[in-house]
Amino acid sequence: MSELDIRIGVLNVQGAVSEHFDHVKSLDGVQAVLVKHKEDLEEIDGLVLPGGESTTIGKLIKKFGL
Repeated sequence: MSELDIRIGVLNVQGAVSEHFDHVKSLDGVQAVLVKHKEDLEEIDGLVLPGGESTTIGKLIKKFGL
């Protein structure tokens, strides 16, 4: 990874995860990372929250300790 590369996480708990991951992965200078654990957050520069039911997403974020 060069200095210009950034790591963008895609929250991997609900929603159109694969579609968002593939789109982020297609961007120049960007590395896509699936985020499901608290430790994953330490490795990224930004986070995409795929759409879904917000109450369920909130519950899953708590379940995974994010």
